[in-house]
Amino acid sequence: MIETPTREILWNIQHPANVVLMYSLFVFSLLIAGFGLFRRVELWRAGPSYSDKTDSLTRLVKMIQWGILQKGVIRERSAAIAHTLVYIGFLTLLFTTTMVFIDHDLGIKIYHGDFYLIVTLLSDILGLGVLIGCGIAAHRRYILKADMVHNRLADGLILSLLSILIVQGFILEGLRIHATNDPWALYSPVGLLVAKFFWSLSPSATSSLHFVFWWVHTITVFSVFAIAPYTKFFHIVASVFNLYWKDWAKPKGRIRSPGDIASLIEKGEEFQIGLGTIKDYNFKQRLDLDACTSCGRCQDACPAY
Repeated sequence: MIETPTREILWNIQHPANVVLMYSLFVFSLLIAGFGLFRRVELWRAGPSYSDKTDSLTRLVKMIQWGILQKGVIRERSAAIAHTLVYIGFLTLLFTTTMVFIDHDLGIKIYHGDFYLIVTLLSDILGLGVLIGCGIAAHRRYILKADMVHNRLADGLILSLLSILIVQGFILEGLRIHATNDPWALYSPVGLLVAKFFWSLSPSATSSLHFVFWWVHTITVFSVFAIAPYTKFFHIVASVFNLYWKDWAKPKGRIRSPGDIASLIEKGEEFQIGLGTIKDYNFKQRLDLDACTSCGRCQDACPAY
C-alpha cells in the first residue's frame, strides 16, 4: 500500500494544554493588533473630509494592480528583486498556514497528496527566497548605503524579525524531519538540509528541542502580529487602503492652487498656505503617512532635493 503524502499537524504539540495556550496567545495578540488598528483608523477619520472623482470599480482595479500585483514595486528595479522575493514568499507561507488551518481546525482534509507535496516544496523554496530578499535589502541598505534609503533602528528590526521567523521555521522543519524520518522530506529541501545538522541527536532530545523551538517560534509570530499596527509592518495594510482611496482621476503631478496670494497679502489678514499642523491633514493625507515606508522614491523624483 502506497502511503498518501502528508504530515501530522501539530506534531509533538498535541497535548490539549498546548493547543489551548496557543489559541489563547493568538487571541491575545489579535486583541493587541485590533486595538492598534482601531487607533489608526480613528486617527484617519479625525481629519477633515476627503472626496475625489474616482469610481469604485476603478479604485478596486487600481488597488489590485498596484497593491496586490505590486506594479509600482516591479517598475523600481533597484529594490524590486528584494521586495518581490519577500512579498511572494510570505504570501506563499500565509497560503500554506491557511491550508493547515483548513485541514486541521476546520476538518476539511485537503493537505495531503500531490497538493501537499507542491505546497510543501513551494513553501521551502519561496521561504528561502524571503531570506535572500532580506539579505539583498540589508546589503542595499547597510553596504551599498543607497542615497535614497534612510537607515533607522526600526528598519533593521523589521528585516531582522522577518529573517528570524524564516530561520526558526526551517529549524523546526529540520527537527521534525529528523525526529519523524519523514518519507516526503525530499519535497522540503531546505528543511532536509537543516535536519542533517541534528543527525547526532537522539529521538527524545530532538523532540524536546523541537518543543522548545516550536514555542519560541509561535511566540515570535504572535508578537510580530501584535506589534504590526504600531510598526512599519502596518504599511502592508495601510498601503492597500491608500491605493483604494487614491484620486486616480487627478492628473499626475497636479498641485492644488493656494489661491490669489497677492490678494490675501493686500487684505492684511492672517492666512495659511498648505498644511500647518496635523489637524489640517485630511483623511487621505493621514492615510498617506501610515502607508509611507520612507523608501526614498519621493525624494529621488523631487527636483528640489
